[in-house]
Amino acid sequence: MTLLAMVPSVSVLAVSARAASSGFRHGVYVTLGIIAGDTMFIVLAIFGLHLLAAALGDAFVFIQYLGGAYLVWLGIRLWRSGATAAVEQKTADVSAWSSFMTGLLPTLGDNAGASSIPGTCSTNAPSPVRAGPARCA
Repeated sequence: MTLLAMVPSVSVLAVSARAASSGFRHGVYVTLGIIAGDTMFIVLAIFGLHLLAAALGDAFVFIQYLGGAYLVWLGIRLWRSGATAAVEQKTADVSAWSSFMTGLLPTLGDNAGASSIPGTCSTNAPSPVRAGPARCA
């Protein structure tokens, strides 16, 4: 488990790539997008993300497959575009919003964040059923 924790995640690679290609400022925007996504997960976890997933049922799985299909479509579109390696031409087209969304969307699509944050919040939050806070064994 420690070895897996040491491997850089998609977030680290996104920040590094955007900062290297578009500059430090855009790396900061990607980081802010990642923080916004993590904050959304925490807020949703506190207010019952598990209830939402249970209410969606099979639709939740469908939404995941739909997101995967969208990513495959983007990959095919990028592959067929014949993009060149001329970074100088593309850096002027990068906006702050694009950099922010580069951090936000992968964070929101990360299953590890969606599954670990609700578990952390539920074990550390006061339980309405018991008299005291929930404790991890």
